[in-house]
Amino acid sequence: KDVHDPDDTSLKHPPTVVDNDEDGRVSVYLNRCTGFDHQCRVRYSLVLGDGPRRVDSGPVDDVSDSDGKSYGWHTTARFQDLVYKGAVRVHLEMLMANTLSEVVS
Repeated sequence: KDVHDPDDTSLKHPPTVVDNDEDGRVSVYLNRCTGFDHQCRVRYSLVLGDGPRRVDSGPVDDVSDSDGKSYGWHTTARFQDLVYKGAVRVHLEMLMANTLSEVVS
């Protein structure tokens, strides 16, 4: 299916969900998969889990570096609190992505 197909529930480039070993809190990092080496400003909304096992980021403003890595969203939820029947539901809505200009003097 096309990457913009609203009926497609799979992610072509899913976010990285990390279970922090120290305290079990979940962090989510986006990874830009484009070939240019500029920083990008992104705004997105993310929901992890479902029903009572749900945590909502609200709008997140983030910057990806020249390698495409973001600073991430760090939740207060633990991974095991989001899992239901062995899976975690992930809903990601990209609201904006703009390249940041470089000023050369």
